[in-house]
Amino acid sequence: MAHTEKQLWKRLRDNLPDIFWQRLESGMTAPGIPDLFGCIEGRYSFIELKCVRGKKIRLSNKQINWQRRAESCGVRTTILAWQKTKSIDRFYIWDGKHAADIARMGIDWVQADVYDAPFDWDDIAIALVGFED
Repeated sequence: MAHTEKQLWKRLRDNLPDIFWQRLESGMTAPGIPDLFGCIEGRYSFIELKCVRGKKIRLSNKQINWQRRAESCGVRTTILAWQKTKSIDRFYIWDGKHAADIARMGIDWVQADVYDAPFDWDDIAIALVGFED
């Protein structure tokens, strides 16, 4: 069975309960808006969730442009991609300003923070929203 963004969202919610999460993407939001907003102790990020298929990460032009515009205004954005196979359970986390490169190169874009299971959820929280205890 293929892994889904819904499953990825559930993993974040269940394993990082101290982060205030708000789902953003819906039929009522403008195209390109990220899936999540996460915040803890004044640190935050808008997070685009993706599932890796092969080596590809699909980002629409509207998603890429939203990431660029937000970053140009000083807004922190993050792309979190989940790769799940029989032998791999891995997260890739990138600064959203690299969205166009990620769309072009997928997981081969070298500037990712890479996390393999079993996950250190504190490290993932730091990478997503810049939070440290």
